[in-house]
Amino acid sequence: MFLLSRSFSTVAIATIAILGTTIGWSQRSLAGDMTFGDSGEKSVPELLNAHNISGGKWMNLPTFELPKGDIEFTLLEEIAGNSKKNTFGIFDVATKKTLTIFSGSAKSGDKTTLKVSGNTLSVGGSSVTLGGNEFGLFLKGPGGQFFSDSSSNFATYKNGVDAVLALEDLNWFTSDKDHNDMMILAAGLFPLDTSSDITEIPEPSSLFGLGLLVSSLALYRRRQSTQG
Repeated sequence: MFLLSRSFSTVAIATIAILGTTIGWSQRSLAGDMTFGDSGEKSVPELLNAHNISGGKWMNLPTFELPKGDIEFTLLEEIAGNSKKNTFGIFDVATKKTLTIFSGSAKSGDKTTLKVSGNTLSVGGSSVTLGGNEFGLFLKGPGGQFFSDSSSNFATYKNGVDAVLALEDLNWFTSDKDHNDMMILAAGLFPLDTSSDITEIPEPSSLFGLGLLVSSLALYRRRQSTQG
């Protein structure tokens, strides 16, 4: 009986170790400190401090809920060679139709209000009617066109109902990943997911390990009841 218990314990401990390693790797905390590339320019944390912005959490939010009110966007910083050519805006997740918030002529300190009326979002005389209740962000310029639901070029610093958007304007794999090419304050932005963690589906190896643990436990209980 002692040997069976020890054997089971060994299997269980080994399996839990596998699960802990694999699931721990798959679970990424996106609300803590985020690592940015070092381009030799002012870093994103330094720029946040310069604008007296603190107390928020970094998140990876691919899409956003249809807001309950207007959103005021303020262009905080542009540190990029393509700053005169980059265009930032929102897009309808369902149709991919875009609406420009800041064009290449925008400069630090400029503000734009995104008006919300039902499912219709408008800036000036331009508008887009959402096909659902979600929208995303886009950035277009000489470095390419990027959408928040399919690229790593967007980072969101969530603070209450407001957020700072930190953007990288080049292809992610060849960029410096400093995210300071364009920084925008979005007052009144309501993220779709404010969870501090995103838990990915476990790797097949971890699912196998979980099955092994359950099977071992069942076998142990059957043998114990037989011997009893």
